[in-house]
Amino acid sequence: MGIRRHSAPALLAALLVVSGSGVAADGAAARLSGGVRAALRHAPELALARSGLDAARAGHDAASRPGLPWLELQSEGLDGLSGRAANATDYVRSGVPVWSSGQARAARELREQARAWTGAAATVAARETTLAVLTAFADMARAIELAAIHRRRDERMRRAVEIARARLDAGEMSGLEVLQLEIAAARLGAERATAEGERGTAAARLARLGVPDEFRPQPGDLAQLAAIALGLPEPAEDAAASRLEQAADVVALERETALESASARHAARAARGPLELEAEWERVPSVDGVPGFDALGVRLRIPLGAGAAAAAQRAHDAAGQAAAGARRAARLAALRADLAALIATERAARRRLEALEDHGSTMARIAAALEAQFRLGEVDYLELIAGLDLVEEFEYERVAARHALLIARGRIALTVGPEDEREALGLVAGDSR
Repeated sequence: MGIRRHSAPALLAALLVVSGSGVAADGAAARLSGGVRAALRHAPELALARSGLDAARAGHDAASRPGLPWLELQSEGLDGLSGRAANATDYVRSGVPVWSSGQARAARELREQARAWTGAAATVAARETTLAVLTAFADMARAIELAAIHRRRDERMRRAVEIARARLDAGEMSGLEVLQLEIAAARLGAERATAEGERGTAAARLARLGVPDEFRPQPGDLAQLAAIALGLPEPAEDAAASRLEQAADVVALERETALESASARHAARAARGPLELEAEWERVPSVDGVPGFDALGVRLRIPLGAGAAAAAQRAHDAAGQAAAGARRAARLAALRADLAALIATERAARRRLEALEDHGSTMARIAAALEAQFRLGEVDYLELIAGLDLVEEFEYERVAARHALLIARGRIALTVGPEDEREALGLVAGDSR
């Protein structure tokens, strides 16, 4: 049986669900969810990881088997190449290797631990793919918003240049001032090209993950997903940290350690070889008037135990347990530090975005007022450019805060514990599964 495939709703429950939050779980969320589903089915890297895990599991399964049955045919007393001597004897032997009870227990444990490890490792691989889709989706959505900012700025500068030329004709501005304004407008084209390049790079990443065009982000998706995240309660750091022991990569590490121990125990048990059950048929020929007859026999070969191997296995188990505990403690410490940083990032982005979203319409009015004042000559071109730079900087900051909040929220949700614990941690406000 292959590795179980994981569903996108369970992995993205904390992001795509907002029961009672006033934000519909469709549009941007549906595109993101669809993209994750597609990647979990088609991402080449994930398929390769699953194939490798399936192969590793099959290898452990093969190692747990005692061997293949065998058949032996023997004929003795041949007279040359074509004839048979009077006393020619024929034998047929068949045997099968079997584990002893202790060896069978060790082999069964090896298969069970291999199955548990491949399942845990597959979960980690699926979560990594989910995070890769979320990151690429958010990056592309950010690039779309940045390109929109540049287009709005281009349009404002285009109108400002038209106003400046009209004022030049009226003698209200110098040609040098108009030229400098035109140069400032031209510079924005290069910035827009950079944003378009970032959009193309993110789109290529989604394509490599197997996400079709229908699930790519659209204008406004970043704002919608950020609004969903902003509407969720803040993650509770202590509660989230308490669930880290069930984080996917911690579970995978534990399963890997258990598999290593099971493999070593099986190797020690198997070192002396399996039991061999053998059945034999012999045809004894007729000799000197004594009639021939058929003889049947059975044989059980029992290899002697290896005390040194058993002692070595006990020492290996003790050392392995100590090393496993150290690895687990180190991984948990690293996860706690990462989680604390993610929660701090989420809270900072949340505070920034709450403040910025309240002034979005104000910035648009400021830009319109600057244009009107420039038309009337109440501000010069340098004041106009400086004012538009402030508006643009505000819009950049808001896009950056939306992006940071979405990424931090997603990484937190994909780091802590099993999905059914997330609502209690304050990571979700409801569940659409």
